[in-house]
Amino acid sequence: VGVWFRTDTGDGRVFGKQGLTAFGKSYRTVSVSVGGGRLRAGPGGLSGGKITPGTWHHAVLSATPTRLALYLDGQLIDEGPGAPNLATDALDFLADHPGALSTISIYNRELTAAEVSRWFASGK
Repeated sequence: VGVWFRTDTGDGRVFGKQGLTAFGKSYRTVSVSVGGGRLRAGPGGLSGGKITPGTWHHAVLSATPTRLALYLDGQLIDEGPGAPNLATDALDFLADHPGALSTISIYNRELTAAEVSRWFASGK
């Protein structure tokens, strides 16, 4: 999942979703948030970079069963082991978070560092 976003605060969710299915089973999707002026991602507790309120940023979280990779403004800022049991049926973007979104892309494959870098450079 990749998104261009601008936040008006140093804390809040950019995308993700937690809750219950219609059958009462809990689920959790991949998520990216801003906390303390840093980008954070789950699962896996990935974090890093610096988010400046009022500035456009490009965030990408690439998640496979074997690897998670978090990118900010075209640069890999953290990575960790994969997440084999993620639900991917729903995401909320900037829910209850003051800010703005631009291009949102959802892929069905892992993005390479070169692809993320090119995407960031093309959107500057």
